[in-house]
Amino acid sequence: MHLWAQDTAQPDEPEITVVVTAERTPQPVSESISSATVVTAKQIRDQGAQTVGDALRLVPGVTIRQYGQMGAAGVRSRGTDAKQTLVLVDGQRISSPAFITGTDLSKFPVSNIDRIEVIRGPVSSLYGSEAIGGVINIITKQSTGRSGDVVLGFGGHGQMERSLALNGANDRMSWQFTSALPTYFGAQPNSDYSATNMSGRITLPSVKGWQTSLRAEGYHDTLELPGPVSSPSPNDHQWWDRTTAEVGAGRDILGG
Repeated sequence: MHLWAQDTAQPDEPEITVVVTAERTPQPVSESISSATVVTAKQIRDQGAQTVGDALRLVPGVTIRQYGQMGAAGVRSRGTDAKQTLVLVDGQRISSPAFITGTDLSKFPVSNIDRIEVIRGPVSSLYGSEAIGGVINIITKQSTGRSGDVVLGFGGHGQMERSLALNGANDRMSWQFTSALPTYFGAQPNSDYSATNMSGRITLPSVKGWQTSLRAEGYHDTLELPGPVSSPSPNDHQWWDRTTAEVGAGRDILGG
């Protein structure tokens, strides 16, 4: 069961035909030299996708690998290793070579996503060695006012999905906050799972064409390992932690 709430109505989005990830400048998909696919917010809703991994399962050339029923979800592009597909959020790197799947796509709230741009094939000249397999750029909704999304989901064996996305904007700044807290008790001993993912971003007004943003993320993931049914392990588990904070500034050269 899923409960969904939002304080502002959203019209159907127009079809997205422009990508910025492939050449780092706005360009129609048909003119991109790279193999590109755009998954829109409307397509995500129509699919009933609950995670970024779900939203990408139908993209050609992209494979999603789920580690356990509720474990981390990694992405592979054109047969490359999961750590060779770079994942960005609004152009900012969130992949980590130390993470088992490069990036966990199972915990990012989809309610705050405007579109996902998928570039298949090497883009190392622009993004470095982590982009041998391609780039996935998750582009979030831009705040023009105050809005919020809440998702609650329940399933068997104590499975629970909880996510929150809040957006706001005024003359001084725009801000976004997202969180996801899935849990799962498991179908056998020592198979519990829990995760906490929280991220926030503040974007300051443009000054002489330069726009500054501050972004932070905290992530913790614990997955217990039950072992064989005949001899379940009572204690084995694995976990991942990631904390990042970034300050970035950019200028629209094409816009002057």
